[in-house]
Amino acid sequence: MYAQFQDFGHGITAIDSHFVRPRLAAIHLIEQGGQAAIVDTGTNDSLPYVLEVLRSKGLSPLSVAYVIVTHVHLDHAGAAGLMLQQFPNARPVQFEPEAAHASIDRIMALQPSCICLTHYSRITQLERLAADLHRMLDAFVALGNRLHDVKEKRHERLKAGVEEIMLQALQAHGCDLPLEEISRLLGMDFELNAQGIGVWLDKPL
Repeated sequence: MYAQFQDFGHGITAIDSHFVRPRLAAIHLIEQGGQAAIVDTGTNDSLPYVLEVLRSKGLSPLSVAYVIVTHVHLDHAGAAGLMLQQFPNARPVQFEPEAAHASIDRIMALQPSCICLTHYSRITQLERLAADLHRMLDAFVALGNRLHDVKEKRHERLKAGVEEIMLQALQAHGCDLPLEEISRLLGMDFELNAQGIGVWLDKPL
């Protein structure tokens, strides 16, 4: 299968990771001055597509300076280890909730006209969406803190909490899809977000 990608200009290219299905998870290549950054990695199976796009742009693996994972889910970070082997000059970048808030503010301070997301790619209406993301980060942190010391069925309770938070956000957004359809589309996100919060809670201080 050939790489499927979309060039947005400004040195930004969205590469389809082919995770589960087409146009579900994008890997973003950012290039400037002969150097490149990879934002989210897809899985190990996604690496050939990234290498193909690098070649098409005249960039070598040595030109990749950063591998940035926005959070540690399989579709965002699954190929991080393999990419760090393939791109020997790259440094990994990852952050905590406080830094995530700061990153949102730094991005918005640049007054961008659009932002490219992993699921899936370019969005506008950024002031509203940035505020939504701040609120959701705070809600996930609060959920994790409430369940930090819970031993029995913690994952199930985290997942239920994540689902409640996301359903409330969808309702506020004006989504009128049936619950069954939402569960079909976002069930994997409920599970992965709950797992991610659990890993964060268990991380040594």
